[in-house]
Amino acid sequence: MELPNLRIFGFLGLTEQYWGRLLASTSEDKTIKLWDVIAHKEIATLIGHRVGVSSVSFSPSGKLLASGSSSGTVVLWNLEILSKLTLDDLMVRGCDWVRRYLQTNPNVSSNDKHLCDGI
Repeated sequence: MELPNLRIFGFLGLTEQYWGRLLASTSEDKTIKLWDVIAHKEIATLIGHRVGVSSVSFSPSGKLLASGSSSGTVVLWNLEILSKLTLDDLMVRGCDWVRRYLQTNPNVSSNDKHLCDGI
């Protein structure tokens, strides 16, 4: 099977869900790519490591993904939650995270202080 845009340079690890729908690839660029092997396309990029990601493994249920880096860091990804997030969910979470910064930072313009109003 050929997957478009599969990064061979810096490619470090690969794993497949036991039922064969998802494939995860790791890379020195600090990311994990999730691939839909049925549709032959990349569906997500997971960002969270500070150095190259060297290993990855799905849980038996396929709901969790564990990734490890050369620094010894292990990150657990809840794929079930990630698959249910909508753009509205991401906007609410992002605004919850940045709202205080926008309101209190003196370097933020008065227009930008209200970017999250109503979200």
